[in-house]
Amino acid sequence: MNETTLGRLTLIGGPQVEKTLRELVVKATRAICGLVPKENLKALVLAGGYGRGEGGIRVGEDGERPANNLDLLLFTVGLRASARAQLTAKVNHALDTLRRRSGMGFDFSAVDARRVERDRVRVLWYDVRHGHKLLAGDPEFLPGLKRFTAENIDRTEMADLVINRGALLVLNDIILANGPLTPVRREAVLTHTAKAVIGYGDAFLFTRGAYHWSYAERRHTMADMKIPASQEFKALYETAMRYRFSGESRAADRLVAEAESGNLTRVLAAVHLEVERRRLRARHMTFDGYVARSLRHELDDFKSSLRKLAKGALVLVRGGLGVGGGAISLRMALQAGGEQGVVRALFPLMLYGQGGAEDLAAARSLLDVKKPKSTAGKMAWLRLWGRVFDPNLVFTFKRLGLPVEVAA
Repeated sequence: MNETTLGRLTLIGGPQVEKTLRELVVKATRAICGLVPKENLKALVLAGGYGRGEGGIRVGEDGERPANNLDLLLFTVGLRASARAQLTAKVNHALDTLRRRSGMGFDFSAVDARRVERDRVRVLWYDVRHGHKLLAGDPEFLPGLKRFTAENIDRTEMADLVINRGALLVLNDIILANGPLTPVRREAVLTHTAKAVIGYGDAFLFTRGAYHWSYAERRHTMADMKIPASQEFKALYETAMRYRFSGESRAADRLVAEAESGNLTRVLAAVHLEVERRRLRARHMTFDGYVARSLRHELDDFKSSLRKLAKGALVLVRGGLGVGGGAISLRMALQAGGEQGVVRALFPLMLYGQGGAEDLAAARSLLDVKKPKSTAGKMAWLRLWGRVFDPNLVFTFKRLGLPVEVAA
């Protein structure tokens, strides 16, 4: 592999930023391949936006620069989990030199190729299968994963995409509640907002059978009159895409203003409700009673697997949680969904403040807080979300200068 075989890495970047990125990818590839035994390397790929050829740029006084980290993904064979962990540590140590010299971020992860082949159809694997650049290894591996299509993506994956992007907005609420925005905090609010808007839009497109691995294609599809999202949301999605690709200052200012005004959560709540109505097949559903409905959906999904039911037993269940259809069925649902199920069920109440008396009662019990909609309630939910989805949450709080003890 050399620079000329990579093709374009950004959507709109000029020759210099493209050259810089290609040189970094080649150096990273050499460093990684020097540490991975040939017999254990199935494929090494560049994923993410640059792997799609749709990476973003930012324009400053010194010209164009990359906006995103380089996402390097290694598929291995013949390595146990402990060996992969050791290899990952060695590679990250080797990449530290490149990180320091270039000022670029390099995200590296190693996964078992055989496990991926057997895995459920995740958004990640679908995106990577179609949107990657092969750096080393078997050129037929990813194209050969034929069942990894948009139509086969697990619906829970898209539900979790909304929650994981929406959690960034709950974090934004904490940031905005902790004094004026410093440059670092403003950048965080902006990044979180752009990611959330795009994530919600992607989930909406999926419900309409219109999801695609390409950012550019999704952007084009969302603008189509046939997609029944509101014009207000379509404009937000376009703004977020403009910021993602170019860092346009007007787009950035609008996204921050929408987050500060609270209008953003109003618009996104309507999008999320439509996504959930289709996922749960409940045409006239509102977020009142959503906690019980969501948890019972978890039970329906997993009731055929007693092993899963036992494994997912939730310590957070407190006796006498009589919500909606009775304490026994709800406790079973909690066991089925585990902590992930609780995170999903409480999310609309945490971000949009939407839910009825039953939802509030469940949140008080599950989060052990008196006022679930308060900052303390949001922090309790974020701690649970961090345990399930993002173990780096505490480090994020430190980086933003927020009180660490509330995230611990």
